[in-house]
Amino acid sequence: MQPDSESLPARDLVQACILAGGRSQRMGRDKARLIVQGRPLVQLLAARLQPHVAVVRLVAKPDSGLEALGIPVLHDVEAERALVHGIRTALLAPGPEWRFVLACDMPGVGAEILSALWQRAREAGAPGACARLPGRSEIEPLPSLWHAGLARSMVP
Repeated sequence: MQPDSESLPARDLVQACILAGGRSQRMGRDKARLIVQGRPLVQLLAARLQPHVAVVRLVAKPDSGLEALGIPVLHDVEAERALVHGIRTALLAPGPEWRFVLACDMPGVGAEILSALWQRAREAGAPGACARLPGRSEIEPLPSLWHAGLARSMVP
């Protein structure tokens, strides 16, 4: 079920950043290029998000070769492969001030999740929001929504 347009942020305020910089070790092959419904998984995810955000970008290492997929790529230049580096790259990127950050293996994430995170951030007056699974005390870092201003507080 799609949320109504009033519960979503204005499209020009948000960019989606799909993290695709991991090694896909558990899967044994590149998740971003995994073919689903005849297309690479990240292309399906980008198409699902595009109507709700100003731009969709991939966050990946410079040697990923993901540029060939036709989705703008933000390069995470840190040598280490860690979630925090991908999130930092997303926050430091130019563009709309809000960053909807998710992993490339989350094909079910779309407007309804963006709406819920947006509502949570607005109600709390917070610079971001992330999920907490039922029955768990820890937060889930992805998907999440962050204001780019948080990047100023991150250590380089």
